[in-house]
Amino acid sequence: MKVVLPQPIRQSKETVTLSRSDWESLIERLEDAEDQAAIDARRAREAMMGKDTVRQNSLSGDELRRLLDWESPVRIWRN
Repeated sequence: MKVVLPQPIRQSKETVTLSRSDWESLIERLEDAEDQAAIDARRAREAMMGKDTVRQNSLSGDELRRLLDWESPVRIWRN
């Protein structure tokens, strides 16, 4: 996959000026790359340890929501 970089509006020795849309596009591509790296790492971990083992040691969506709602981690673990 070939990546096309945006053309700067201005550049100096110390700075590069991009349009807002080019900046936002770069940020979006970076976030996509981070997401893909996390997916790849999870898949590699599942391949190494086994999918069932990894998933047993992970939080469910419900458990995560409860933690984000500041419920006690001990209460969640006990359930």
